Amino acid sequence: MASYTTDDPSDNTVLSINIYTDLSNSNREADALAYFESNRNAMLAGTQVLWPAGESYYQLMRMRIDEGQASFYSEKQNDPLDPERQLFDMARARRFRITDDRLVWLDGSDKQVPWEALERVIAFHDPALGKKPGQHTEPDFAAIVVVGQDRDGYLYALDCYLEKAAPAIQIQKALSLQAKWGFETLYLEENHFQQLMKPLYEQDLEQAGKIQFRVIGVHQHQNKSLYSKTR
Repeated sequence: MASYTTDDPSDNTVLSINIYTDLSNSNREADALAYFESNRNAMLAGTQVLWPAGESYYQLMRMRIDEGQASFYSEKQNDPLDPERQLFDMARARRFRITDDRLVWLDGSDKQVPWEALERVIAFHDPALGKKPGQHTEPDFAAIVVVGQDRDGYLYALDCYLEKAAPAIQIQKALSLQAKWGFETLYLEENHFQQLMKPLYEQDLEQAGKIQFRVIGVHQHQNKSLYSKTR
């Protein structure tokens, strides 16, 4: 068990985590340890470890990153997190700014990713029916998310459409997002009524002419929250 501050981590802690999780650095583990050792006193200030001889503070923090917060809190802190409220580990997320020719990280590292360094850009469409006349239930949101992946494996949420709209409007929005981001593949959830969307896509793509991308159907066979956690 460890005692530490998570709501307001020190600059040293943030930098150490950034070094350790920098996928572009093949020597990141050794670099993070070296940074920790050079700032040991400052980084250990206010911390307590139940069994430092068996599991040091640094080992525990590595475990928290490698295994995820839910596992760490449950196994090492005896304080399991509610999985319904912890879908993603946002402590490992980074914000970035989109410029004309690159993505700029806003975590203090000043990491920059030129557009040409994005090896893949895709979209995923989770359709909804939208509001229909005489419908008594509240309509669900439709979502279209555009994601890029750089050569180091980092994923970037580039754009997101989230509206209660009719299927035809959703498809037109997908076409405009493709014109903006140039993705070559769109994954389309095809459970239930949603399987009817693919023919509509094919029809609109044929009419659009030069705007072309593949539409690949995806059938979900498990709870969406559980599915998202395992990707």
